[in-house]
Amino acid sequence: ASSVASAPAAEDWPRPSDCPAPQEDNARWIEAARAERCKRRTESLHCRDVVLSDGFVLYVDPRARFFVVNKPAGMYVEDVLDFIERYMEEVRRVPERDIERSKRAKTGSDGATSIREAFNSLAKVGERFRLLHRLDRDTTGCLGIACDKETNRILSRAFQEGRVKKHYVAHCINTEFVGGFTEKKWKGWEEYEPFEDGSGAMTWPQRFCNYRLECHTGHGRSKHGLWRLYAKEDVGRELPGGSKVKEARTNLYRGFDSSSDSKRLAHLRRLQSFPVVAEPITGRTHQIRMHCSQYFPIVGDYKYGYDDMADDDVVQEEREKGYRLHSFSLELPIPDGNGFRDTHVMAPPPSWWNEEQWGTYDILYERFFA
Repeated sequence: ASSVASAPAAEDWPRPSDCPAPQEDNARWIEAARAERCKRRTESLHCRDVVLSDGFVLYVDPRARFFVVNKPAGMYVEDVLDFIERYMEEVRRVPERDIERSKRAKTGSDGATSIREAFNSLAKVGERFRLLHRLDRDTTGCLGIACDKETNRILSRAFQEGRVKKHYVAHCINTEFVGGFTEKKWKGWEEYEPFEDGSGAMTWPQRFCNYRLECHTGHGRSKHGLWRLYAKEDVGRELPGGSKVKEARTNLYRGFDSSSDSKRLAHLRRLQSFPVVAEPITGRTHQIRMHCSQYFPIVGDYKYGYDDMADDDVVQEEREKGYRLHSFSLELPIPDGNGFRDTHVMAPPPSWWNEEQWGTYDILYERFFA
């Protein structure tokens, strides 16, 4: 007689280790307004408005295999790709002298013109471009795009195997200054434990204020279809929808820790909000946003832990524009002869970078790559 594996009983499903509180009416209204604003904006823009904007093209591979762009805020990656494809169609149709005149009007330096020329030359590629990875609608910064199927296969595999190095910077609220929020999030936790308490929940490690915190959890869809974090011990267990809990790992850095930056680190601790650098080791949906929400929710991310009670020195109008997460660095292993060489691309600072309080944006490169 054949046997059919039965689904686990309801009480045997893995339980999320953290469930954000239900969104208030104001938060739901803001999310709906963001989606509608994104739709209207995308419909109103011409491809040249996006592709010819200052700093949009960050890097073009000399062998025309891939390129990296600076994704705008409030735009889906599929729409970014569509704008690029439409622009390339224009390049193929419009005489070269007209394109050159348009380039010079939009760029103001030889370097910008040079990268624009390299970008325009991609119109000769005979295949459709393909997204190498994804960024959420409100996330800005480095977005890698393959020019052909073979490059997409090679680099997509590098992403899957964790050989692509990515760094993000998030503008986060300092929960030490949010009395009610902190009380809700940290009640009953053993402060200054290294990484976890006995139940597998993440605690606030003392050394996080000095260097990094490794967030190591499970990740998957709950029975209601929402993305949630699970205990890392649940990795591999089946979820109600038939999928399984997957591993999610992110290194978080509060401030810019080094022996010479002790004064700056002390200054950051006193701020109502500050930059947190995230280095994702795995690439799960909303992973960085959820891991940040465990400690320092991202400004404007109402879906994962942020609320209007936060005293973060950000005016309401700016909060409503979108959450503040920026992909500032992308390092891709590119085939080169018999091996691979790393191509490192950095995006310019996001509009919300506060140089007066946090220092120059160059400190990100100095801290992580110099």
